[in-house]
Amino acid sequence: MCVAFSVILPPESASSARKRAAGSRGRNDCVCMLANSASSIILARDPELPHHAIQGGAWRSRANPGWMDLVPFPLYSVTMRFWSTLLVTFASVLPGVAQTPERLGTVSFPVSCVASQQVAINRGIALVHDFWYEESQRQFEEILKADPACAIAHWGMAMSFYHQIWNHPSEAVMTQGWSELQKATDAKTEREKEYISALMIFYKPGPLKYQQRVDLYSAAMRALYEHYPHDIDAAAFYALSLLADVAPDDTSFNKEHKALVLLTPLFGKYPDHPGLAHYIIHACDNQSMAQQGLHAAEPTWSCAPRSAANSTSRQANNLRSASVR
Repeated sequence: MCVAFSVILPPESASSARKRAAGSRGRNDCVCMLANSASSIILARDPELPHHAIQGGAWRSRANPGWMDLVPFPLYSVTMRFWSTLLVTFASVLPGVAQTPERLGTVSFPVSCVASQQVAINRGIALVHDFWYEESQRQFEEILKADPACAIAHWGMAMSFYHQIWNHPSEAVMTQGWSELQKATDAKTEREKEYISALMIFYKPGPLKYQQRVDLYSAAMRALYEHYPHDIDAAAFYALSLLADVAPDDTSFNKEHKALVLLTPLFGKYPDHPGLAHYIIHACDNQSMAQQGLHAAEPTWSCAPRSAANSTSRQANNLRSASVR
């Protein structure tokens, strides 16, 4: 059942409620505002909200006129003040009551950081695969607070700055990414060092243009994957680098096909990995390949992060539409 509450609140209650609601969203985005099955609470005192109006001594809803037209305003005011207090309380406890286990898919990314941070590392990597970059950055920041010597967390921060296939990073982002990688000096395994070195190739200051940088980064990720062929995340990030490496005038879909060939058998073995299905959908987001990606467009878990789920859902819908043209 989908319920929408529209209430008039005293100004101070509305302000505090909005703060609590914002805080709740930050704490648990995977509530997905109860996804497709629960509530959207509109806490409104604001006159600009078009569906609320007080006309002729009675409260009227432009969207749903009817029985409320008959409620005298004084009675309405007392009644709604009671309900507003109740609903503000409900909104403040909703995250704790409705909180469901976070489901980001399954990632196993072993690192040499302190053992207590391994679960957090896996979560950060999953968030990067989901393109939920703001949250992945926050996650890696928390890891560094617990383990300042965790080199791969600095790499994770830099990966969160580089929004592959979305846009080209600005000069400020390039400087920020390079600065972060300069702190990644304590990697204790060759595998970690290769991840860091590959991204350094992209961020390193110099005259190289974006396309040259992404070419070199993709080549470095290919080498990393060849060195660690059983590393699913190396395969996924290499495939993503191929998609980011498509030049603006390249209409051959060669790199998209290459990514698809790499990802498809892995998706068959690891359907709950957050990057594999996601990158298959992006690889096939064109009319000529759409049919080949439909198997990955089916939802594989019920509660992905809201921002990532919305993005992936749009891509999946685009894929389905393109496949029937």
